[in-house]
Amino acid sequence: MGNVHGPLFDGRMTKTETTRFMEVGDSQLAYEQRGSGPDLLFLHGWPLHRATWRLVADHLPDAACHLLDFPGAGESVTPASTPVSLRNHVDATVDFIKQLGTDSLDTDGVVLVGHDSGGMIARMVAAQLPSQVVGLVLIGTEIPGHHPKLIDQLQTMVKAPGAAAVTRRSLRSPRIARHKRMLGGLFWDRDLIEGSFRTDVLAPTLADPAAMDRQLELLASYNHDLVDELEPIHAEITCPTLLIWGEDDPFFPPALAQAMTSQFNGPTRFELVPKARLLVHEEHPDRVAQLTREFLAEHGLDRSAR
Repeated sequence: MGNVHGPLFDGRMTKTETTRFMEVGDSQLAYEQRGSGPDLLFLHGWPLHRATWRLVADHLPDAACHLLDFPGAGESVTPASTPVSLRNHVDATVDFIKQLGTDSLDTDGVVLVGHDSGGMIARMVAAQLPSQVVGLVLIGTEIPGHHPKLIDQLQTMVKAPGAAAVTRRSLRSPRIARHKRMLGGLFWDRDLIEGSFRTDVLAPTLADPAAMDRQLELLASYNHDLVDELEPIHAEITCPTLLIWGEDDPFFPPALAQAMTSQFNGPTRFELVPKARLLVHEEHPDRVAQLTREFLAEHGLDRSAR
């Protein structure tokens, strides 16, 4: 590919100074790099895009933070005829990493930072690429054997005619968006919904009807088997793993998440962040960045010993 920004990525400059694109399958995957140092690949959850990592990346100037939009999300370009699914996201991420600079990857590898469904994808990718993925940071993500009822309810909802339009209208209303069954359930401090989260993360998706359709298509691909497959995958993961959880996460109970650490086959640590729910990286980006930096140093992934 064309111009290179950062030690790992080859990509083509397009649209803006910060957005690059890499051809993966039928998609042009959008990504950007911030900072320099050890390579961190950030994987967003549903129904978000790479901008959800903007605040954490701002607190990690001493790392090369590579922020990726999955197929059908953010600025990534995916043909309408190409289905999007969580398994397809895994394949796309594997292919994306394989296009990284071989020399740098062989020397230092990449740490995957995943939230929600991005954390599930990160684990599946780590099991497939054990020599390239040298660490995992998992934030508020799926737990084998735990199936939130809200997911089933949302899957039923998206089958209704006009579901995408209704969802867009609802999220545009600050009052409705704050409800606990909408975005209010994701934040301990609901006032943050109307800050940069709305302008930088929510607004771009709401402005594009096709983007909302693709997000609902992705939701339809979710099933409990995907989640339960994670337990044997955990046993295959030998790299260091850090789990960061919001103390009041209503979707993925912290007690179950902490118990999940015993399933991993490498050094694993669990950190609880108070006054936070599912979107702990939006509520406390400085704390998430600090914990990530400490994790890198603890396991020699910050290149300080190299």
